[in-house]
Amino acid sequence: MTGPAPGKIKLHNAKVFVKTSSSRTLLENAEVYIHLKGYSRARVTHIDVEHPKLNEIIPVKGGGFYRILWHPRGIEISLSRLVPGLSIIIEDPVLAKLMKPMEKSWCYVGGKAGGIFIGLKKHLIERLEKLVKDLEK
Repeated sequence: MTGPAPGKIKLHNAKVFVKTSSSRTLLENAEVYIHLKGYSRARVTHIDVEHPKLNEIIPVKGGGFYRILWHPRGIEISLSRLVPGLSIIIEDPVLAKLMKPMEKSWCYVGGKAGGIFIGLKKHLIERLEKLVKDLEK
């Protein structure tokens, strides 16, 4: 499901960039959501990034495991296994608190109609859910 839905918390300050070895492009009007487990058919808490241009990188129903890295203003998904030097950067104050400086992990990036979803390891899901609780206060 794309767009707003119950259990999807929109990150209003998020900016999404596609970075190659030679450029960094802002995806205008990209929307980023934290999609909570148990709402709108979500089996686990994950991150939705919605912009049709992302389906050119990760096609619908395609996907794989990629490195997720700490970024000073958010997170970075390294897609270098797919295309050398390619990554997706999500800058947002909430996601900037998800990982510790210089931390790396693995995530699953899957294609969906109109964008991608990012599935995280258990320890990152727990941190993400804690960040959501802090947002609601």
